[in-house]
Amino acid sequence: MCADAAAIGQSLRKVRESIDRARSDVVACAEAALREGLEAVLRTSPIEDLEKLGARTSALRSGGVSTVYDLEGRSEWQIEQLRGIGEVTARKVMAARDQLKSAIRVELSAIPDISAPKESDGALLAAVLRYQSLSRNLPDQLQELEARLLALESRLSGLKDSSGLLRLLFSTAQRSKFDSSHGNLQRGLADELNWLKHGTEALKSFEGGLRYDPVEARRQYEQNSASFVAILESILPATFVDSSFSIHKEPSLYGGVPSDIAREVESVSLNRGPLRATLRRYQQFGAQYVVSRRRSLLGDEMGLGKTVQVLAAVSHLHAGGASRFLVVCPNSVLINWQREVAKHTVLRHVLIHGTGREDELADWLRDGGVGITTFSTLSKLTHLIGKIDLLAVDEAHAIKNPDTQRNQSVALLASRASYLVLMTGTALENRLSEMHTLVSMAQPNLKELLQKLLANVRPNPVKVRSQLAPVYLRRTQGDVLHELPDQVHSDEFVRLDTADFLAYQMTPKNLMKRRLAATTGQGNLSSAKYER
Repeated sequence: MCADAAAIGQSLRKVRESIDRARSDVVACAEAALREGLEAVLRTSPIEDLEKLGARTSALRSGGVSTVYDLEGRSEWQIEQLRGIGEVTARKVMAARDQLKSAIRVELSAIPDISAPKESDGALLAAVLRYQSLSRNLPDQLQELEARLLALESRLSGLKDSSGLLRLLFSTAQRSKFDSSHGNLQRGLADELNWLKHGTEALKSFEGGLRYDPVEARRQYEQNSASFVAILESILPATFVDSSFSIHKEPSLYGGVPSDIAREVESVSLNRGPLRATLRRYQQFGAQYVVSRRRSLLGDEMGLGKTVQVLAAVSHLHAGGASRFLVVCPNSVLINWQREVAKHTVLRHVLIHGTGREDELADWLRDGGVGITTFSTLSKLTHLIGKIDLLAVDEAHAIKNPDTQRNQSVALLASRASYLVLMTGTALENRLSEMHTLVSMAQPNLKELLQKLLANVRPNPVKVRSQLAPVYLRRTQGDVLHELPDQVHSDEFVRLDTADFLAYQMTPKNLMKRRLAATTGQGNLSSAKYER
């Protein structure tokens, strides 16, 4: 049995290594995609492009070298063999070529472009799907099998040590009883070993048979590229995925945060804990920011995933032993928060709202998790709530007025929270008066700085973001979603039917009312435009 257990252990190690191999395959496929992209650009780059970099090219053109790609695979010695080219010119040509390649490479991204597909994209996307499936499905099952194998090996070792010595010490009658119990124990161990064998074989079969068709991978990418991009950003270096990256500027995912604060933020080793979502690089930075700054404003533009960033911070704190997390939000997004907590984490969530709010609050206070309530409900419960590990306030611009009850309720709980994150997609750097209340709630020590900013007649938004970096992080879609195309407008024409046209004609000559009538028909919401 010991030999069988050792064989199972070796098989489990190979299965675990398959996740690392799948990750390496993604990197290798990304490198291939970048090489293909670079080659495509070089094939369309006339040799004269090297003249801007100090190389003479007329002799190259006469020698049949018409594009920069024609230099690939050639050595300096081979270039020297062309008529009219000496050693110095050949060296300058090759240096210029390498310089141009480096400049082009900076502008390339391994993220597939739907509008300009490359042959290598399919293999890359298939590799991403394989890695995603392995990394999501194997770890938990591997952990269970490895834990049970370790326990089995410990029991086998104890059985081996005891069987010889104890049989010598026992009398004949005692040995008979020992043999009987020993046999039962062996049968139990054999059953456990058999279970481990089947479980290991199932994982090996799953891993070995997991292959994705590149064409199908392309189709899935076209339907939903976000999950692919998130995985690529989590695996690949920044220079592979961000064509705007340059050693001469800060990566845009920092949202204008100065380098010293960015380094401090990135020093936080984010513990995923109960988090199930795959974070994009800028989202990981946002979660690290929330943890690092402890009390902050997360002002990312709508659509960048502020919710999942906060849930990542919550998961990190939960992994460190924290248990009470409270979300305060407008009534309109209650259901969204419930859905997002369930989708992105394995944390329990408690809706504290409605007639049963006090019982639900007691449940949350007792067992922890993510409590979710509204601004209006919160004011009725603050006297019952003590210490909070993290307080998240969604649509925080709703508490901009310090004289309102909702502001005062949130401020009271904020004072009891170890971590505070105020979430808003509104560009607060353009509304400093609104920002004043929120910043003062998060970090009162910055009041003096805010007063100076408010004194400016026309404050520079970029400068404001930089100066408020200790408390305020904001990224726009243009900052971080480089793979997205520009906004596309598509006009659609809907022909009004007779009833719609009559409703339009019978409405008083007011443009807005007539447009509404054409959309809602005769009040029964059955018009052609409404149906479309």
